[in-house]
Amino acid sequence: MIRHLYAATYIGLLCIALIILTDSGCIRQEKSKEEVQRLEQIAKQLERFRQGEQFRGSVDVYVTNGHPDPKALELLKEALHTEPETVREQVVKILVAIGKQTDPLHPKGGNIIRNRTILAILIDSGLARPGTVRDYCLEALLRSVPSALLKEHGATLTENIKQWPDATGLLVLAKAKPQEAVPFINELMQSPDWIDTRETSIAGAALGDSKVEQKFITEFLGTTNPEQKAALARDLGFIGTQPALYALAGEMRTNLIIEMPMVSLRSVRVDIMAALSYVFPDKPFLYDNAVFDDSGYARVEAFCEEQFGVIWKTPRPRYLTIEGFPSEPPVE
Repeated sequence: MIRHLYAATYIGLLCIALIILTDSGCIRQEKSKEEVQRLEQIAKQLERFRQGEQFRGSVDVYVTNGHPDPKALELLKEALHTEPETVREQVVKILVAIGKQTDPLHPKGGNIIRNRTILAILIDSGLARPGTVRDYCLEALLRSVPSALLKEHGATLTENIKQWPDATGLLVLAKAKPQEAVPFINELMQSPDWIDTRETSIAGAALGDSKVEQKFITEFLGTTNPEQKAALARDLGFIGTQPALYALAGEMRTNLIIEMPMVSLRSVRVDIMAALSYVFPDKPFLYDNAVFDDSGYARVEAFCEEQFGVIWKTPRPRYLTIEGFPSEPPVE
């Protein structure tokens, strides 16, 4: 019975693929042969996912001439609506991988999804019901989609997160900053269940609560604890307002270092760069793989001067990103 069901589903998906390929009810043979083979491969991969196979990272079959194949995306979208949760998980991983790997900045270390079709599928279909797929989509939106693109879907995101509020969803709203979300966030900030959640405060600060915003900034500027400084830098990146970003930029010459005894030294400047990169993902010089020497930090500082008008009051610390402790020779 189950085998018959899977066979019927496979045939159904293949039929959908063939329909997608037609312009007016018939396939143009010369052009569509390769496309039919491609969509057959996708249908077979979906079948393997039903058998428990995991996505292995290759998106070649979903890409044409360096761009996401529109017909392949249609099939993946359909699968998000029809397949069980275990298969949907693999489909979402494929969509995220396609988005990242076809972005022009991927070869430079970018981790960005800017394809609007993929973004719409993740939001409209991936977030359609609670579960692990929705959680994975929210994480992808948070980590990889620029705020301006998220804001285009502000109303949809607000309604979805109102229906199923969670911490990651609140950070997504903080990043998108849709005005539609302001009443909802204000309500959460008065709710006993959410008022003490840090993500609620971050969303409140991002969406206009200047008192909460200033509290984060004051804590960040005032602390001399390296671990706390790094954590607050991440929070200011999540908030992403101009005052928060100005505070981050102004601390790019901090000399604080996180030390793991006998393991590593890590400059807090790396964490500040990561927070700035979260807001400016299209700036490769902010990527963690872009600083090899002091000139890398000089480029970041020049950006802070130009973008935020930072004036430095201290000299640049000695060059350090992450440095491991030398291993000791074995005792004889």
